Amino acid sequence: MSTTNQIAKYGDPEFAAITHFKVLAEDKKDYAVACAYAKVIVPGVLKNMAGALNTIAWDLVDPKNGSTTPDLDLALRAATRAAEIRRDSDILDTLARVCFLRGDRETALKLGKEAYAKAPTQEVKDQMLPALKQYGLS
Repeated sequence: MSTTNQIAKYGDPEFAAITHFKVLAEDKKDYAVACAYAKVIVPGVLKNMAGALNTIAWDLVDPKNGSTTPDLDLALRAATRAAEIRRDSDILDTLARVCFLRGDRETALKLGKEAYAKAPTQEVKDQMLPALKQYGLS
């Protein structure tokens, strides 16, 4: 039995879903399968879990994950839904990145500024500054 199935068996299907996605996307680096799986779990089992939706959106657009052609529509759906549930700095930062990659610098800058204002520490704010400058902050 896979680890994901074991987790689901013990009553936490949301954790199982995000764990399985991360294994596909990060460990196996199987971007196509991870995206196909995310298209099922984003509107399904994870639809009301802001943190998990944000994780998926970020993993889809994070350049460290190696995708040269991220699924920006899926990332936008996940990040937008996450922001509808909870507007914290992490989620807004992710949504800003997705908007920027989709070519919407104005919205990216607006959301990035909101994320910056909500950042819990100066250290987090400092980490956000390069992206804000990339989005057009002068």
